Amino acid sequence: MARHPLPSHKSRAKAKSRGEHGKHGSRTKLLVCTEGKYCSARDSEDVLKVLRKTIEKCELDNLLKVKKSDCLGLCKHGPVVAVDSHGVCYGGVTEADCLDIIERHLSKRKPIKRLHIKKAKKRK
Repeated sequence: MARHPLPSHKSRAKAKSRGEHGKHGSRTKLLVCTEGKYCSARDSEDVLKVLRKTIEKCELDNLLKVKKSDCLGLCKHGPVVAVDSHGVCYGGVTEADCLDIIERHLSKRKPIKRLHIKKAKKRK
């Protein structure tokens, strides 16, 4: 599978100048379940660290913010990463998936199918 490049420094600067994101705008929050017993047992802290390091290394901290989260109620899918502003949850996330998640949500493409957790429909 071909890797998609992260946005260039110029495209990040354009997004910031258009007011899409930045210190005064809203950053996309990536919530990593680290408190649930299943997610924490499945290396969610490692996923959290890799997300933070990747965002810092790529200088994307003005666009994305990674936060620890209490249990998200999706234990059987752990470790779980929720993309707050997009309403998307990913399950079974590994350290290797972190870059794909970041790239996908910066480019505003559809969720990653193999990780996407579909919410159950409510019955009437």
